[in-house]
Amino acid sequence: NRRGARTLDKDPPARYDAAIALGGAGAESAVVNLAQLLLGDPDEQVRYGAAWALVLMGSEHGEKALKMAASKDASERLRLTARKYLVIDKVSVDDLMRQLVDDNAAVRQDAAEALSLRASKKVLNYLVRAALCDSQDGVRSAALRGLARIGDPLARQVIRVSLARETDPKVHRTATMMYILAGGKQ
Repeated sequence: NRRGARTLDKDPPARYDAAIALGGAGAESAVVNLAQLLLGDPDEQVRYGAAWALVLMGSEHGEKALKMAASKDASERLRLTARKYLVIDKVSVDDLMRQLVDDNAAVRQDAAEALSLRASKKVLNYLVRAALCDSQDGVRSAALRGLARIGDPLARQVIRVSLARETDPKVHRTATMMYILAGGKQ
């Protein structure tokens, strides 16, 4: 309930954080609220967070919202992101692991996000390396989200390490949220 209420906050980073937290927690009751954020929030980053949260939930209503965003969102970046999220589960894990070391940061970030949806121990080491070693903040954040979904003790430890050493404010905020979602104390 508290996370859902934060999606109405005046502060865009607070709405973004709430959307990601709801998706990470699998709060199915929030799908309608997240779909409204995706389709109507004025802040592009908040819509991006809502899209990611809806992908994590894998609901039919969320998929419909992603399809609408893919065709009608004012931001080309978000339209492309929504399209990517609609097909992300069709790429093999082996292909994604190869993409995680690509020279292009956008490809690495997409791969980390897709691997985080798999939430399996098979991808754990790849996400650990991305969370701690990648030079791009978006890749590190995506890897941290995946580690929180896996919930393994090693994944929680890596999130704790990232929380302690991360200097990028966005990644630090993601590490904080994922630490709490993975069962850490606030």
